Amino acid sequence: MEPHETDRSADAATPPAAAPPSAALHAALLIALAQPDERELAALREQQQARPGTSPLGAEGVRPATRERLAQLEFAGAAEAEAARAAAQGLVLIDWNDARYPAPLHDLAGPPALLYVRGRGELPTAHAIAIVGARASTARGRAFAHALGAGVAQRGGTVVSGLAIGIDQAALEGALAEEGRCCAVLACGLDQVYPPGARPLAERLLERGTLVSEMPIGTPPYKNHFPRRNRLLAALARATLVIEADLHSGSLVTARRAAELGRAVHAVPGAIDATVSRGTNRLIRDGAHPLLEVGDLDLLLPGGAPRVPSGDELLRELASPRAAEELATRCRRPLDRVLLQLVELEANGRVERLGGGLYVRRGAAP
Repeated sequence: MEPHETDRSADAATPPAAAPPSAALHAALLIALAQPDERELAALREQQQARPGTSPLGAEGVRPATRERLAQLEFAGAAEAEAARAAAQGLVLIDWNDARYPAPLHDLAGPPALLYVRGRGELPTAHAIAIVGARASTARGRAFAHALGAGVAQRGGTVVSGLAIGIDQAALEGALAEEGRCCAVLACGLDQVYPPGARPLAERLLERGTLVSEMPIGTPPYKNHFPRRNRLLAALARATLVIEADLHSGSLVTARRAAELGRAVHAVPGAIDATVSRGTNRLIRDGAHPLLEVGDLDLLLPGGAPRVPSGDELLRELASPRAAEELATRCRRPLDRVLLQLVELEANGRVERLGGGLYVRRGAAP
């Protein structure tokens, strides 16, 4: 999803004015800036779906304080100002009635009126998997999250997560290592990155994925914003995978919201005396599916088996003799897929099989 282009000419006296928002986008901007609760969002969505672009000030089911806030924002021209800020920062605005609005979010009783989007990728498809877990994670947990992120990418899925240190970042890193699709959902405005140390990862992610938030520009990452963010993670994905979590982890909020939406919830079991396993073990006790290996992803992404490495991809690694197992490791592909490709390359005369189970590109020095 390409950001809107802006005029960067040094000769221009003033930048061109942003186009005024449509009536539907204007209403959604007002609602987003007012930050109503989920119950109010449900009432406002009903009004906007029935009569797109209608002033939200007249919606039923809105608290007086929220109605007053909406009126103040309308009087101040806040919607137009926010649209101009978004255009200046290259953000894409997607409201309830926009064809690009992710359909899975409509499963929420109170979905966000507006999504702020930055990046070159598309919003999550039906093959999105949320991978979440503890910030205070173990090295083993992060390694498994990385492998799961890579596994989702290999199967053509999209990894959805936050940018939190620990499990979330490891899962995104795994997907990026496979040049897969990612979507990070933030609990703050997209003019900032939280945590601050995640900025390099966010910049890399923007090349193939998206950053998404329902929070207006300039909104700090307040604590109460994270449960709202977590409901979006749960709704966007067809399944939520929890790698490590204590009993009070926000990841359990994501898992609970996913279960309420009828989405699959999987959790990694752990030692009963391990702090980072108390939450995941309880999820399994309460009905979550145990997540035991990367291969379990085949149950969540049917028809999306790990891709066979291309012939050229293998040939680049065969300038010197290598075993199939080494090739699988170097190409980050399952061994059975590598063997299938080697058989085809050998049949086509492009690869020679040597003694000891080694393979080499035909014409290369053994």
